[in-house]
Order: sequence, then C-alpha cells, then structure tokens
Amino acid sequence: WAMVAAIMALTPDGTPESLPADLALIGLDLPGIQETVYTITSRGAGKSVRGRSAFVQLLVHAITERIVHELGLCRANVLVAAGGNALLLCGWTTGLKQYLEELDLEVNRTLFGSQSPQAFAGFRGDLALALAVESVPWDCLYYPNGTLLAGDTYVSVWQYHEKRLKDQLRQAKQRPFGALLANENDLRVFFQPDQIDSSRFCA
Repeated sequence: WAMVAAIMALTPDGTPESLPADLALIGLDLPGIQETVYTITSRGAGKSVRGRSAFVQLLVHAITERIVHELGLCRANVLVAAGGNALLLCGWTTGLKQYLEELDLEVNRTLFGSQSPQAFAGFRGDLALALAVESVPWDCLYYPNGTLLAGDTYVSVWQYHEKRLKDQLRQAKQRPFGALLANENDLRVFFQPDQIDSSRFCA
C-alpha cells in the first residue's frame, strides 16, 4: 500500500495520463555512522552517543525532506527513512541525475567542512553521504513478473532494479567524498592540513 500511495502521489490531476513515463528509485545512505556514533571514550559517552544518533536521524530526515520539497513530491513518496538510510519513489525526469549529483556534492562539502557557506567540520570527514538513483520501468510493478540474476536466481523485476540501486550505493559508500575528488579546488582542500587552534597540537 505504501507503493500504491507513492504512485498516486505522482499524478498531479489523478489521471493515468499525468503519470511519468518511467519511475525512479532514489537511495541515500550515510557511511561512517559506526565511527561517528560509537567511537567515543570520554566521560559522559552515553549522552554523546544519543546526541550523535539524533544528529544522524535528523540529517537523513533533512536530506529526505529537501529532496521531497525540491522535486515536488510528498511524504507518501518516502518508502523508507530509518537507520541512517532512505528510499524514495518518484518519476524519472531528464535532470534528475544531475540534480542528485549537485545535492550529493553540496551535502558532502558541508559534512567535510570545505568550501561551503555552512561549513560543518564536527566529524572531520568521518560521516559522508552516499546517494544513488535507478530508473525503473512501469512493468516491474506487474505481478507475476520476473528476471534472472547471476547464478540463475529468479527474482521479480522490481527486486532486480532494487539490487542495482543497492550496488550503486555500495560503490558510493566504498569511496566516501568521491564527488569532491573530481573537482580541483575540492581536491586541494581535501588533502591540505587542518588549521587547529590548540595548545595540544601543532597548527
């Protein structure tokens, strides 16, 4: 029923003619949650863990809400939003991939604390954003309908596209801040020393 509600939310005037030609699955994840939340050894660690867990939840919520708002979607299009990741169903449009690439770059710049008006260096690069999108044809919603994956595993066409999205997310998680390394200025900032104002460390 979540899928039905998400599809109905894609019809501006409630008619089949207003539906997009193809669907799109958007997935987001936050690699580095374990390092961010559970590597605290100081006194009052419990409070810090709760605070950082809340931050991760709010971050996922904020990014999801921004995508919903900027793509003209509604809450029904958010299929999953928990545990540091989210899954959204929307219509495939020409500029969707470019929009998500720009969002990925902006959020990761902010999290890394480089070249961003809202620079936030609270985690010094421990926490990153992985973002991916997969085009999904309408016929994957028909039942029964299946396809073959490697190893002769028979699954539904929907599961096939969901697996392709998860593969993209896994690759993005293996190279956090990868979008920053494609830009010369970001690359320079990424590898420059941190200027730390401290009596314990050399600046």
